[in-house]
Amino acid sequence: MRTNCAAFISAVILGASCFSCSDNAATGAADASGAEDSAKGYPDSSSGTSTGTSTGTATATGATIGTSTTTTTGTTTGTFTGTTTGVDGGTTPSGDAGQVEAGHGGPVEAGAEAGAPCSVPGTHSIFDGVDLIGWQQPGPPELFSVVDDVTDAGIPFPVIDGKGTTGGELLVTNVGGTTGNGNYGNFRIIVSSNMVATGDTGHLGICFWGGRDPIGQFNNCKLILPPGGTAGLHLYTWDYSLNGGLKGTSSTGTPVYYPTWNTTEILCWLNGLNHMGFCRVALNGTAALTYQEPNLGSIQAGPIGLQLHHGTNEEVQYKDVCVDPAPTVDALLTVP
Repeated sequence: MRTNCAAFISAVILGASCFSCSDNAATGAADASGAEDSAKGYPDSSSGTSTGTSTGTATATGATIGTSTTTTTGTTTGTFTGTTTGVDGGTTPSGDAGQVEAGHGGPVEAGAEAGAPCSVPGTHSIFDGVDLIGWQQPGPPELFSVVDDVTDAGIPFPVIDGKGTTGGELLVTNVGGTTGNGNYGNFRIIVSSNMVATGDTGHLGICFWGGRDPIGQFNNCKLILPPGGTAGLHLYTWDYSLNGGLKGTSSTGTPVYYPTWNTTEILCWLNGLNHMGFCRVALNGTAALTYQEPNLGSIQAGPIGLQLHHGTNEEVQYKDVCVDPAPTVDALLTVP
């Protein structure tokens, strides 16, 4: 059952940005703006294959647009002159020096074999780019499927696509499937998301620490809402056990936001490494918020769900879905 709400939602930082909603919109954290290298969120596409470690200076004139179809192994260090344009329109300024890590670039991991290692240490892919085996959704009709999106250069790459007119639901990790045991207490998830079309109170999100049944429903889960839809260019939160924003959140930074693809990292401890009911969240390579659940009785190990909220004339997409079901490092690994 869904509960309608009429609320004004404000971000934690400054308490200045707000919007109204009619159904399950998010109250949240980390309203931020500003310029920051898009490379921090790994939104950019790259081309080519590199093995081993190389050091030197490379000069690129003009813009590079494209998608890697191979995996980069090793670390390339050098100085780059020019502009790299990613699939979300973000740019890396000329003169940026640093490291290009294996697997970053989006579409590489989107097509990774389920269970294959991702570029962030300890994580593995739970989306194979072919089908949704290992995931659960109600139906018919089924609102989620695998489709090809395209880069600015017209190169296709697979995504999880959710759309429909039957109301919102979750695509959840399945017990015993390719997504592991399907239920997560301590975990790290890194996922890229894109709000393609918005209708009514539509938005996307990543749900966790809730129940499994009925399949596809929100079941008192906790929700992180990346930018898109009614969340706008902000990061918000929602607690479906309270029908309000998560309690116990604190802003930790001001991430850059993109109008299309954004990369979210969520590191949570149901009970581990001296934490109980505690999460860290990063967006596009910047630490954004922490969350300490004050009511530990309201959380449990449960499925991770990718959200299509409301579903009326809206479309959401997810890619590069990587999970560590037993993290041992209490730090956000997408943050430099």
